[in-house]
Amino acid sequence: MIGRAVGVDSSDGLRLRNQYDDKNRVAAVVQKLDDTLVKTEYLYGEVEKQQKPGMLYGLKVNGTERASYTYDQLARQNKKVVQLDNGTYETSYSFLPG
Repeated sequence: MIGRAVGVDSSDGLRLRNQYDDKNRVAAVVQKLDDTLVKTEYLYGEVEKQQKPGMLYGLKVNGTERASYTYDQLARQNKKVVQLDNGTYETSYSFLPG
């Protein structure tokens, strides 16, 4: 660790805890308020999957994948898929040449 924040406690009872991976990237954020606990995990690219290791490729909330991201050859996000309890929502992005 290089002196990164590992937690915050607010006056309204909210507790936040940051977890880091071996590359010092945020791996997860755990939020707790009263009896509700929410863990958000950050999924980074894997070379074995032909992905860029520094890019964010998805999010898991309480163990369930809730978002995924894809990128073009210039590392620009070109698609986002969000999975909610009431359905899946997809957003595509395109870019003008130039």
